Amino acid sequence: MGELENYISTIFEEVKGDYGQQPEQLTAKITIRAKEKEGEITYLD
Repeated sequence: MGELENYISTIFEEVKGDYGQQPEQLTAKITIRAKEKEGEITYLD
């Protein structure tokens, strides 16, 4: 789960960087697609 948090943090930083001057409020929706098979979770692209 920590790796997923790092990935999401990186995405937020990229989005913030695209704005130049930071907006007062930044809202984003992130969809995480995953499947579980035999006790192992796989994150989908």
